Amino acid sequence: MTRLEQINATVDFLRGIGLELVEDESASGFLDTIRIDGGKLYYRPGVTSPANALHEAGHLAVLPQGYRKRAGECIDDIICEMCDEMGKALAADPDLSPDAPEMRAIMQAGETEATAWAFAAGRAIGLPDEVIIEDQDYDGEGESIRFGLALNAYVGINGLVRGGFCTSVKAYPTLTKWLQD
Repeated sequence: MTRLEQINATVDFLRGIGLELVEDESASGFLDTIRIDGGKLYYRPGVTSPANALHEAGHLAVLPQGYRKRAGECIDDIICEMCDEMGKALAADPDLSPDAPEMRAIMQAGETEATAWAFAAGRAIGLPDEVIIEDQDYDGEGESIRFGLALNAYVGINGLVRGGFCTSVKAYPTLTKWLQD
């Protein structure tokens, strides 16, 4: 597959699972050529790398549905908002278990889960591992992170299991769902 075919396959996959992607020649956010705004991914067609699209999509995918549309360029803002709401819910109801599905979904919506999700999605699309996570990604640690994911030895995989995305660490990278409820 050419680079253009890879990004087109990635966009088709992401749209197919229910994420909104919008072509935008000026898209730029935390990662160059792509940004999250209002729960949508804006990307530069023909320029955005599959790795960047998958990672940003991973952030949206692991967010509980009620928060997804509120996500913006700084994903930390929505994560802080979720944690604040979880803290208020736990304070209001001391019997509410942190293992309740909605609480578990909030706790498993971080960076490592987005990374593990992106790797699983890239594998489902049929992309080479080196395209899913490039060597220069993650401050030059891309190769090491890829290695851990390929061995099912990356912490984000456990988060996906606890968040209900896959049945076990051994079952990874096969996911049973692509978007958090």
